[in-house]
Amino acid sequence: MNGTQAQSTSSPRAGERSLSPSSRAAGTPLALRFPRRHEPPAAHPRARGPSARSRRRIFSPTNARPSFPGDVREPSPQTKALHALETLLNHDTRILRYAEERGITRLVHFTRAHSLSRILDDGMIRSTRRLLLEHRSPARNDFQRLDNHRDFICCSIQVPNVYVLNDYSQRFRDTSWVILFLEPEALGRPTTRFSPVNAATAGGKHVQEGFEGFRSLFEKEAPGPRAITRAEHHRPNCPTDIQAEVLVKDAIPTSSIARVFVNKECVRRKIAPRLAGLRLQPEDQPALFEKRNVESWVRYDRRQSQGADG
Repeated sequence: MNGTQAQSTSSPRAGERSLSPSSRAAGTPLALRFPRRHEPPAAHPRARGPSARSRRRIFSPTNARPSFPGDVREPSPQTKALHALETLLNHDTRILRYAEERGITRLVHFTRAHSLSRILDDGMIRSTRRLLLEHRSPARNDFQRLDNHRDFICCSIQVPNVYVLNDYSQRFRDTSWVILFLEPEALGRPTTRFSPVNAATAGGKHVQEGFEGFRSLFEKEAPGPRAITRAEHHRPNCPTDIQAEVLVKDAIPTSSIARVFVNKECVRRKIAPRLAGLRLQPEDQPALFEKRNVESWVRYDRRQSQGADG
């Protein structure tokens, strides 16, 4: 009798279950090993990595941010196509078409330079209300929010609201700022609202929704206490009032950030590593932060004065 035969005739060891003689005759193995209850089964060699709970936390849509800072993956062509289809189905195409006709290419949002890290970690720009709910002590610029729209993110079209930016720069002298150029798709969201003047004017009285609200940004005269008239060479893709606002509800994903501008070299060096995950490089553009330069650029389009298209 060889060693194999001797092993097969031995009694089953503890933790094994013996099979009947009929099963043995059919060629079934003599014993099936079952792990004891106090001994968890060994992990499969391929089952390494984060647990299922961790994967749900990392990739959950409500917490859509990279697992490691700066680890932002480029969406696949299929994902981009689905996103484009969703945009057409869920957005107001009249607004998007009108924006394209006027040559609008971006929304603009400015924030504190040190807040950019939080934005990148969160994977989105959040409204004031969401920041207060999800962060203990977020940096806030406007504690009053006289526009009564704390659920919304304040943006402008084509250029930053340099009046408000200049005011904040004077109030918070030790704070550095960054300007974000965003993709304009949020214009067509059904929840987006528009104000042809600063949204805080008259407690938000001029804030509107829909296509008519968007078109009011480009009227010949802007409402409100200041007499602002659209001049002949005013850029067609800029609202009549530079302080006109686009209010985007809840959040804007960081994937919508197209360009980032700074006005200090030290800020550019500091934020550059964090933007590498989005394949962006901060650009030094001090003129974009200066009210006089922005006003001149908006209100006098040299291309129109020379007979070119706006």
